[in-house]
Amino acid sequence: MAEVLRNVFESKKAQGTPAFVTFVTAGYPTKDATVPIMLAMQAGGTDIIELGMPFSDPMADGPAIQESNSVALKNNIEYTTCLNYVKEARQQGLTIPVLLMGYYNPILSYGEEKAVQDAKMAGAHGFIIVDLPPEEAIRFREVCTSNGLSYIPLIAPSTSLPRIKLLAGIADSFIYIVSKMGTTGSSDQQGLNQELPQLVKRVREHSSAYLAVGFGVSNREHFQYVADSGADGVVIGSKIVNVLKSSPPDQYVERVKEYCASLTGHDGSIKIADSVAKIAESIAKFVSQLPSALPQLSILPSRFGQFGGQYVPEALVDCLVELEQAHTQAIADPEFWKEFEGLYGYINRPSNLYLAERLTEDAGGARIWLKREDLYVS
Repeated sequence: MAEVLRNVFESKKAQGTPAFVTFVTAGYPTKDATVPIMLAMQAGGTDIIELGMPFSDPMADGPAIQESNSVALKNNIEYTTCLNYVKEARQQGLTIPVLLMGYYNPILSYGEEKAVQDAKMAGAHGFIIVDLPPEEAIRFREVCTSNGLSYIPLIAPSTSLPRIKLLAGIADSFIYIVSKMGTTGSSDQQGLNQELPQLVKRVREHSSAYLAVGFGVSNREHFQYVADSGADGVVIGSKIVNVLKSSPPDQYVERVKEYCASLTGHDGSIKIADSVAKIAESIAKFVSQLPSALPQLSILPSRFGQFGGQYVPEALVDCLVELEQAHTQAIADPEFWKEFEGLYGYINRPSNLYLAERLTEDAGGARIWLKREDLYVS
């Protein structure tokens, strides 16, 4: 399905305009609204849909998408519900690619291999997992590749050059560039990162993959700025969530279609143009003929072995590397320990033993003493 995604960008590039990528949280605002909203996005000129998988702790998202996740979870939206939305949308005429976007926990809980296989059967084309950096995604990328689905890496303004090269090397369709530090969110009154053209250029120097920019885009001026910055695609999510929030239930579909059309200039009719027909042909070709030889994936060491990991958004990865380096240096510094031990009196270390009276009583006679160092960490 990476070929299908590449064809979208190739087609839009030939037309002289960036691909339009839109996001909606599955099950928001209501459980029955998702499929009509996806079809409305297509009718308004969307080229690729990101369908958000609801999660209780969307750490990279701002207030709008956080709220949409909370509402979706109250609507009992699960991973299988998301897949059913994709399947139903396909049955009702959705032809554009769909990416499942969200966080790793629901995928891990469902089972990586089953999650990917079921996503393919439903008609999805890949995944954007915000808190699954490539070091922790070795198996997940292998499963995606073996099933022909795309794993979309993210690059943030804080991403170092060595890491940009690493992420560029694993991109099989496009790279998602996070336009700003912080969480998702948009405002018509705020401009975009003035360093965005330099960021896009820096990534472009090390990758032949298509580049899509998201976070903070909300209007036509933003759309054009991202395009002028050299991006191949523009991603909009929070603004669409806000459009839905401010719309009466009977106008969700029309408002979303109108908003998308205001950015794309699309007339709202659903017609399979030559470019879309080419994409549909690619989908059919892929399903009927899976490649027998899969590309070799670069091997990256996971941080904490099989039973641990560093599951954080890309924007935090290099920051945490700096913090870890500083911690390692401090632990090896005798002056640090001298200063730290000099504070023992203030933080009550070493702590005293105390008699656990209720635990002693419950144990039936043995006097149990506890030493609680963990209570003195501040």
